[in-house]
Amino acid sequence: MTILLFYVDDMIITGNDENGIKHLKNLLNATFKMKDLGRLTYFLGWEVEYWQDGIMLSQRKYAEDLVTQACLSDQKVAHTPMEINVKYKNDDGDPLAEPTLYRRLIGCLIYLTMTRPGISYPVQVLSKFVANPCQCHFSALLRIIRYVRSTINRGLFFHSTSSLNLKGYADADWAGCPNSQKSNILL
Repeated sequence: MTILLFYVDDMIITGNDENGIKHLKNLLNATFKMKDLGRLTYFLGWEVEYWQDGIMLSQRKYAEDLVTQACLSDQKVAHTPMEINVKYKNDDGDPLAEPTLYRRLIGCLIYLTMTRPGISYPVQVLSKFVANPCQCHFSALLRIIRYVRSTINRGLFFHSTSSLNLKGYADADWAGCPNSQKSNILL
């Protein structure tokens, strides 16, 4: 007989119904040993700031750690995450001898897009090359990180009176991929 034990060590309970939250905490506490850490300030690389008119979600510390991981010794910054009208290809020059750092940084940037949607498109473009990145792809990746460094304090602000109705938009560039001649869907 095999017994599996599951441990949940982090949970967020949120909402605007204080009584409902207290009730849920009591139900959970009756079954599991729980410790209420109070108001959320930091969770899995996310920072939460409470302002008078809303809540700010950011990943400032995570972004700072990302810049450190990239080993950027210069203080250069970028004002945009990607050059405009540049189309990257699979065979854009010399392949990286050791692509591990490229892959790790792409993964970190993907996680950072949760509070920094403005870098989603360039990260998506460069993530296509994780199997065989070239030096120009790595240079473009460092540009995104320099942009993150120059905008380190940005995040998502949710106004307290916002209805939080999400709207999504999509666009496609006709045959925009230079490798496959297929369209890229831009969300």
